[in-house]
Amino acid sequence: HPARLLPELAHHFSAAASHGGIERAVEYNLRAAEAAAASLAYHDAAARMVTALELGIDDQRRQALIHLDLGVAQHRAGKTLEALAAFRTAATYARAHHDDQLLARAAIGFEEACWRPAIAHDEAATLLEEATRALGPGDSPLKARALAWLSRALAYSGVWAQAASAREEAVAMARRL
Repeated sequence: HPARLLPELAHHFSAAASHGGIERAVEYNLRAAEAAAASLAYHDAAARMVTALELGIDDQRRQALIHLDLGVAQHRAGKTLEALAAFRTAATYARAHHDDQLLARAAIGFEEACWRPAIAHDEAATLLEEATRALGPGDSPLKARALAWLSRALAYSGVWAQAASAREEAVAMARRL
C-alpha cells in the first residue's frame, strides 16, 4: 500500500477493530506511524502508536519497543513529558524482564528528551547509571553512548567529578571500540 494511504487504512481498521480486526488495526497503525516518522511527522507518528497501544498488544516486549519508539516520536514532536513517560514505561518492562539493551536504550532516550528543557536530570542520571551497570563490564557501542549521556546528565545535575569520570570512560571505550 502506498504510504499516503496508510493513515486512512489505519483509521478504517481502527474503527472496525471492535468487530474482530484488532491485529490488522494495530498493524496498520504501526505502519502509518513508521511512514509518518519517516516523513518527520512525529506528532502523527506518536498518535498512531498511541492508537495501536490502546487497541491492545498482547506481547509485552513488543509493547515496550513501541513505547521506546513512541518516546522518540513524542520527543521529536516537542511533547517532553509524554516522551519521558513512554521511556519510563519501556524501562519498567526492561527491568522486569532483565533486558539490559532495552533498558540502556530507554535510559538514553529519557536523557535525550529531558536535557534541552532542563528537567529530570537526576532521574536521567540514575536511570543511566542503572543501565550502564546492567550492561556489564565489557565494552559496547551502546554502553559507550550510555556513559556519554550519563556524563551530560551528571553535568546538568552539577556532579562535575562524576560527570568527568563518565565522560573519560565513554571516550576510552569508544577509542577501544
